[in-house]
Amino acid sequence: MPTFVHRDISPELVDWMRGARRTGGFLVLVGNSSVGKTRLLFETAREVLPDFALLAPDLGDGELVKTVASAPLRESKGLVVWLDELQRFLPGPYFVESAGEGHVPITSTAIRQLLEAKTPVIIVGTLWPEFDVKLRGISGTASGEVSSPRYQQAVDILEQVSRTFFVDTFSESERAAAIELAARDPRLAQAVVNRDFNVTETLAGAREIMRRYQQAPETHKAIVHAASDARRLGVLSPIPRDLLFDMARGYWTGIQARPDWFDDALAELCNRSRRQDRATAPVIEIPNADRTEVRGFTLADYLLQHLSRARRYQLVPELAWRALMKHTDDFNDLRRLASSAANRLYYSEAESIYRALVARADRVALARLGNLLTRRRRASEAIDLLSEHLASGDRHIVPQLASLLARMGRIDELRELAETGDSRASQLLVDVLVKNRDPTALAAIAASGRAYASRKALKRASIEQVRSLAAMGYEPAVRRLVDQLTRDGQTDELRSLANSGARVAQRELASILCREGRLAELRIRAGQGDRYASLASTVLLARRGDIAGLREMADAGEYGGVLGLANFYSDRGQLGDSITVLRKYLAAGDNAAIVARLAKALVANGQPAAAIELLEQHPTAAKAHLAILLVDANRTREAVEVMRKRPGVGGQQAAHRLATALWRSGRRGPAMSLLRDLAQRGDGGAADRLAKFLAEDGQTDELRARAASGDRHAVRMCARIAADDGRIADAIALLRGAIDAGDDGACILLARLLATRGDVDALMKEVDAGMPGASGYLLDALNRRGDSERASRLRTEGLTPPA
Repeated sequence: MPTFVHRDISPELVDWMRGARRTGGFLVLVGNSSVGKTRLLFETAREVLPDFALLAPDLGDGELVKTVASAPLRESKGLVVWLDELQRFLPGPYFVESAGEGHVPITSTAIRQLLEAKTPVIIVGTLWPEFDVKLRGISGTASGEVSSPRYQQAVDILEQVSRTFFVDTFSESERAAAIELAARDPRLAQAVVNRDFNVTETLAGAREIMRRYQQAPETHKAIVHAASDARRLGVLSPIPRDLLFDMARGYWTGIQARPDWFDDALAELCNRSRRQDRATAPVIEIPNADRTEVRGFTLADYLLQHLSRARRYQLVPELAWRALMKHTDDFNDLRRLASSAANRLYYSEAESIYRALVARADRVALARLGNLLTRRRRASEAIDLLSEHLASGDRHIVPQLASLLARMGRIDELRELAETGDSRASQLLVDVLVKNRDPTALAAIAASGRAYASRKALKRASIEQVRSLAAMGYEPAVRRLVDQLTRDGQTDELRSLANSGARVAQRELASILCREGRLAELRIRAGQGDRYASLASTVLLARRGDIAGLREMADAGEYGGVLGLANFYSDRGQLGDSITVLRKYLAAGDNAAIVARLAKALVANGQPAAAIELLEQHPTAAKAHLAILLVDANRTREAVEVMRKRPGVGGQQAAHRLATALWRSGRRGPAMSLLRDLAQRGDGGAADRLAKFLAEDGQTDELRARAASGDRHAVRMCARIAADDGRIADAIALLRGAIDAGDDGACILLARLLATRGDVDALMKEVDAGMPGASGYLLDALNRRGDSERASRLRTEGLTPPA
């Protein structure tokens, strides 16, 4: 084994592991293939944790991890759980199903059990940057939907990571250290000579792998490119021999008469028996569970990562697509292939794959196939398809079917669907009736109890139509009616609505009665259970200085009276009396509003320790995090310390709120310090806020340094800054680099930037590369350029792969 070269991060890694000897923890190293992640972990663990036991499960053996986590640990010193290639253990796109024993993803529960064990457990893992980015990816942000993690189960595990280190190619100082050590290690001496490859890449055989690939004949390269493109398009399970053979034929133009050409080429690409080729085979055989036969093939990691980026804009030939559709059987592979085809506007290929998935009862594929048919102006066919599945009891497609029926004006069928009780169908039916100004039919719908309407429909509905919808308690319609009644001064009708239990009407009526000073009516309504009348009563009583009335309300158990009485004292500087009132009435129950108000009063009164104890006793008030209260009280240092020591009270959301509160109050140093700590633990939300704050503060040097280290949020921000400065080429280069690293969020930013410039050719190139979201921006750019005919043709007909 070559001499170990300490990396620049080695001291920090050692310090972290020394601390984890006592408390345990979860460490992840993120870096490209062959940068030395595994070796760095091994050497550091050997130095710091020589007495710890080691658990190194086979790739994907989550059952073993689960078993160990649920059993009492007997090791006296501690345990290291070694999860090299962490993506192969996590639930998500990189976990490849297998019939092997114990082959299931790890769970967040198992990780939590390990980290909470009495015996210190240190979990270590490695990830490529693109895997880390993809697994933490967010869905919905591009189209305005509510954002959510794309792989929630994987995120639940990654959020438990205590520390993330990013490992890059050798720095100049690291290379200098390697040169110094090379005098006594001939292998290291050879590695430092070649500047075309990183030292660790050379030691791992990357140079030889690339040599074998670059010097290979056309037939060999065809197999390699086929394997690379299969991975690029979404086939993550072992690539079957038949698929590799049929795909490879599409990558070369010559005539190959020898029937054994493929077997000879594949054998040479897999060969690592020669001394100079050990561990440098471009293509790797993957055995089955009992290692009795070859299950499939993959590429060497370094070559795969290189080709995935180098071939990003290479078109995949039609023959290869046909092979993929014929030989791909894995359910998740097929889903990814369908998305790859749809992103490229290869509608025929996408439709074929979606139909194959629908035949296997894939609900997602059924919905997407319906959308694709509609897009291709085959809405009637889509309706027939969805209706057929609805008849077989598949009700999840009802909303989509209802939308299509409404769009096609098939009202009778939509009415039948609404009569089954589906809310989406009912809402669309009401929308159509509102649009058609059909009050009789609308009243009948309202009387049936299925009164739903979109916000857009409500805006154009008449007041009579709104009354019909509000009569059934449809909240948006009630709000619209209340607004109209308030503007018209129709207090009697507003009172009737409030008496029927409509909360929005109760709130508005209480506000009116408070303004008019009608305390008697407010008290009557409060006695009938009207919460808003109770709150309005406290406002009036406090305004009149009627402390006896406030105390009477509080004694009667009206929590509005409790808060009103407490506020009455605090407004006059009598914090002690306010705290006494809140403590007295808190004893009656765990009321989050009173807890929050009491915690704030304790901090304002100089009793932060008491506030800490209070919040820990009443977890329902976690949203009133102590750190926020300390910031409000101008006690910044204490706030940051509380957040660092007690991150569980309020969680990441509270930490982000704290950082934002610090920033807005002008305490920028503490805000960024807190965000740096959180980002170092892998908190993507903190990293995003930090990038924004650094840009706003003009700290571009740190922003660029973070971008260079692989922080995707910093990369995006640097790209935005470059675009705003008119450095469009720099922005595009940054975003394309981020896309190569697996950042789907950068895809949307790049597509938006190209669309803003009207760069149709560049957008078409991104569509050809399968960039998510690029096709929509391409069509918009074509329409803005006046080429609506081409946009319409692409929208309905799509594209075809090259022959």
